[in-house]
Amino acid sequence: MKFFTIISLLLAPAMMWGQNFSDILSQIERNNTTLKALRSEAMASVAESKTGLTPENPELELGYLWGTPASTGNRVDIGLSQSFDFPSAYVWRSRIAKGQAQAAEYEYLIGRRTVLV
Repeated sequence: MKFFTIISLLLAPAMMWGQNFSDILSQIERNNTTLKALRSEAMASVAESKTGLTPENPELELGYLWGTPASTGNRVDIGLSQSFDFPSAYVWRSRIAKGQAQAAEYEYLIGRRTVLV
């Protein structure tokens, strides 16, 4: 009995040497549907956090007015308006979006570690 124990202890490192855990983990990460879903959820969360960071679209107004007396002539009114916030609001929105993107990445890493361990 001691002989088999000693032999198995001597051969254990040789048996473990043949297995490469990084290859196994990379295959699991590539083929696991839970990890794929977590990755796509993280990417969607990052994309959602980046919406609304830019100013609103500008508005263009065009008005063609006919002159009542013929001597006054026709008039064309053009109006362009753009709403914007103070620059500090854009800075804070950007920082919040970066924080949300980091949180989504950490959530993915936690889920990844849960699946792989």
